[in-house]
Amino acid sequence: MTAEDAVAVARVSMDIERSVARAREARDRLLLKINAMHPNGVPTNGVTKTIMIVEDDEEVARGFERVLRVSVGAKFEWYGNGRYALQAARRHLYDLLIVDLGLPGELTGIDLVREVRAVSLCPSVPVLVVSAIVNEQELEQAAVGCGATAWTLKSVSAGVMREVVCRLLDTAPKVADTVLSNGSTTP
Repeated sequence: MTAEDAVAVARVSMDIERSVARAREARDRLLLKINAMHPNGVPTNGVTKTIMIVEDDEEVARGFERVLRVSVGAKFEWYGNGRYALQAARRHLYDLLIVDLGLPGELTGIDLVREVRAVSLCPSVPVLVVSAIVNEQELEQAAVGCGATAWTLKSVSAGVMREVVCRLLDTAPKVADTVLSNGSTTP
């Protein structure tokens, strides 16, 4: 491969990455519009939970959804970046947020969790932070430091992920519940 070929391949790769990023942003904008037309808060069967997944890797996000769909029976909303996820969290009530700690971009996963705690409709919503960080002590410190409810590695087994999410949803405040002034979900 010549130097010119390498430069051409690099340009094409960058063009593809930009196109993928634009497509993800367009999808996130569309989700926000859909959510505005069908606001959360009036569950279809009275018990439907809504889980927001904030993960820049679509394959990982869909994997979480597949693992949880049957056992949790929830509605899922996926956002590829923190900015659109924060906009949605300001407008809708969620029963659980699953956030990639290492979210790239202007609003990292840590920043997103802090912002959700400060400005969302339900600041006590449970937040499960997930990460590919292999040092569990670092992950725990980052998760606790930003205000997450729980944390786990992305590589956790499907069974453990289901168990953690089910436990978080069991303690999640209901849409009609009053959030206590200290942010706690228990009196």
